[in-house]
Amino acid sequence: MKRFIPPLLIVVLISLGIASPVKAHASLVRSVPQSGEVLTESPPEIVLEFTEEIDPGVAKVELFDAGGQLIAAGPGVVDPNAPRVLQLEVDPLPDGAYSAVWRVRSAVDGHITNGAVGFSIGEASAPASLLPPPGTPDPAAAVPSNAETIARWLAYLSAAVAVGSLSFGFLIWRPAYQNQTDKSEEFEEAVRRRMGQLALGSLILLGIATFSFALIQTAEALEVPVWGLSGTALSQMFLGYIGRLLMARLILVILLGVLVARLPSPGTGSKIVWWSILLIGSALLLTFSLQGHSAARGSVIGVVMIWLHLAGMTVWLGGLPMLFFVLRQANAMAPTIFPRFSQAALISVGMIAATGLYNGLIFVRTGEALTATTYGRALIAKTGIFAFLLMLGAINLLYLSPRLRAGVQGAWYGLSRTIRTEMALGIALLLAVGVLSGVAPAFEALQAHQQQGIIETASVDGVDMMLRVMPGESGDNEIGVEFTDTRPGAANVPPEVLLRLTATSMDMGTQQVEATSVDGVRYTVRGSYFPMVGPWELEIIIRRPGFNDVRKTFALNISSP
Repeated sequence: MKRFIPPLLIVVLISLGIASPVKAHASLVRSVPQSGEVLTESPPEIVLEFTEEIDPGVAKVELFDAGGQLIAAGPGVVDPNAPRVLQLEVDPLPDGAYSAVWRVRSAVDGHITNGAVGFSIGEASAPASLLPPPGTPDPAAAVPSNAETIARWLAYLSAAVAVGSLSFGFLIWRPAYQNQTDKSEEFEEAVRRRMGQLALGSLILLGIATFSFALIQTAEALEVPVWGLSGTALSQMFLGYIGRLLMARLILVILLGVLVARLPSPGTGSKIVWWSILLIGSALLLTFSLQGHSAARGSVIGVVMIWLHLAGMTVWLGGLPMLFFVLRQANAMAPTIFPRFSQAALISVGMIAATGLYNGLIFVRTGEALTATTYGRALIAKTGIFAFLLMLGAINLLYLSPRLRAGVQGAWYGLSRTIRTEMALGIALLLAVGVLSGVAPAFEALQAHQQQGIIETASVDGVDMMLRVMPGESGDNEIGVEFTDTRPGAANVPPEVLLRLTATSMDMGTQQVEATSVDGVRYTVRGSYFPMVGPWELEIIIRRPGFNDVRKTFALNISSP
């Protein structure tokens, strides 16, 4: 077995070399023309610059006129020397309003973002829309698809159990077994067999989850269902940074599976083999941090921090199934096994807390970002689960473990229940991690939300509505209302959409205006309806003959330009 170790380690290094970190997370930071700009002549091209590098195989920009007619189909060009910039050449355009609608994918984590830049040509032309296209999600409230979240969650869960079980064997079981005066080779073999079953089954699940994730991301990037992927798309699934990283993960899964299939005795087997197993397992966890938000920033320190965070969770939570098995089979080993696991768990908790605090300071920054974004809310849920896990761990360490060592009746029953609860909570915590890794960081999402002006949503009497006010500053604004009326028969009756605007800090009366629509999807008005900064109330009234009016009042804070 030892003669295979050097070649395997070389393959590990090659696998990690397949994917070197690049920057990602593509948010629009500059456009030519600028959004809302009025040009005196037709621009020769549309230029969109993003915060980070974009995937040229997915990037697309199309140009539409005010009537929704496609003027330039794109998809545009990403210059290899300027991987953050998407360009679209256009023929000379007549005076009028236009919208450049774009859709790009991050080059690291595969997050897809979209939007639009409106501009007009000619002073006499109607101003271009300031609002993003109808249906554009709120960046702060965006959530990954269920399929992507499940694939990420299964990947994290299976990696944690696989690497955590093997770490338990070498870091916990080995020293405890060697310090036993009455060693049982039969039990040692039972531990080796169960460890191999857990690790190998988890690695198989990790391989399936990784391949499924690649399929899902490819399908979402191409805007087709998974079963609609062509042979060409499948052949290109592992190209680019994301594809190479997932391929590296699959290679490491296979390498680790080869070693696990011939797993040596954890108590007495070769240290070289076990160190090799831990090295490959560590490299496997590194592929997750190389696909994370810190890799998107190009931060080496951030990548290391996330890797330490994952390693801490893996040793602690991933080792729980093996701890449960050993203690259930041999309570007598509790005095040697449990203190060692508790020590490793305490170190892991310290790593998780320190790196979690670092990531929170980097990715959240403000209280508003924590409470107003999907990332922030998922982080709150994760932190709550983590706190409950800490409480259970303290009960195990300070109360149940001493009683078990003292032979108190019922102590194992209590300990087994808390360990089972810890494992269930660990599964839930990793689901929160799957959500966190699938959405933009809180502070970035909040910034993108604020760049879209004011966005409010509500559901009233069977009507789901979204209000947009852009830019949400005193002076010229565009107000848009989108809604879905689920009342039976309501969709067949043309609606009248009224807006009533009232300044709450000064008596300026109430202004009522009717919003109109050209597509039946979004109803808009544009003008200087907010002449003063400060608090305002905007009431939406949706009126359909034969139905009760639907009313909703939103409190808005209009800022200075």
